[in-house]
Amino acid sequence: MRSRVDFAVRVWLHLAFAGLLLTGQAHAQQEVLRTPFPTQPPISMGIGAGLRMGSSLYRNQDAYLDVVPLYLFEGKYLFAHGTTAGVHLFRNRRWSFDALARYRFDQFQPDADPQTGLVSLRERRQTVDAGLAGEFHADWGDLRVVWVADTLNRHNGNQVELTWRRNIDRGDLTLAPFMTVFWQDSDLTGYYYGVDADEASTDTPAYQPGSALNVQAGINTSYLLTDNVFVYANLALNAYDSTIMKSPLVDSSVDVTTFIGAGYVFGGPHKSRGRFGRGQGLWTWRVNWARTAEENIFPWLMSGSWASNHEADTSLAGLTVGRLLRPGERGDIYGRVAVYRHFENGLQD
Repeated sequence: MRSRVDFAVRVWLHLAFAGLLLTGQAHAQQEVLRTPFPTQPPISMGIGAGLRMGSSLYRNQDAYLDVVPLYLFEGKYLFAHGTTAGVHLFRNRRWSFDALARYRFDQFQPDADPQTGLVSLRERRQTVDAGLAGEFHADWGDLRVVWVADTLNRHNGNQVELTWRRNIDRGDLTLAPFMTVFWQDSDLTGYYYGVDADEASTDTPAYQPGSALNVQAGINTSYLLTDNVFVYANLALNAYDSTIMKSPLVDSSVDVTTFIGAGYVFGGPHKSRGRFGRGQGLWTWRVNWARTAEENIFPWLMSGSWASNHEADTSLAGLTVGRLLRPGERGDIYGRVAVYRHFENGLQD
């Protein structure tokens, strides 16, 4: 038994190490950002974090290393799977339909160096897409169709995906090979890969791509260290349509995406969820500490940009004590008392 466990751990570590070596810009990356948490039964909750690593598809863009905090929740109707959240509209053993919103990490930061030829370009920003998803579950794997559109008036485009995925369980080790074909309309590709006439230059001529049909293939892996703790390492190869590759902003035709991290599931995925009504009278406590940051919480703090504010370097600390007054099937009633102390460093009268 121990040899099987050791073998599973070695397999997972080799896959994780391969992901660290082969990293690329993550575009249309939702499947490779998937954690093992969506397989949890309702009602489940957890937290985690992941490292999103790679080099950019764009010209003269530096490699990145993002920390992605993950809030994980799987309910009867609502769900939050890290970078995706939404509502379960219908679910049974074979079919599921969801309304969802998810974060799009695609972005382009113009270079301030005139020699790069990118100074005149406008920034391409990250956004939140929302739409619908349907999934069919079979013995040969899961087939998922997703449609999403921009919600923040950034690219104003649409994306449609068709994904095949199959989970292969080897004890505490799970391997999930997948393949995604995703179509992006001309509004989406034009925003991220097009060059308007008013921002064109000699080195970066005007260009308007059409709709694109791209492919992503990869494998997601996870390993259950304990009943509560899991680790994962996901790896995907992305190949892009020629209309994207012809863009003067792009200097690569294929890239590799990596997402590695860990999570903690409260209660444990292998343990009984228990009966509703237990835990009444349970006391909880929490120590809080916060510091004024330079950036806003969304999306910068959520992506690991935690620099202190250089104008108002202040903080606060506190203690929260709570008690579960009445547990229930659809919701719990808590009573909480909190005390906070502000450390304003002379900035408040």
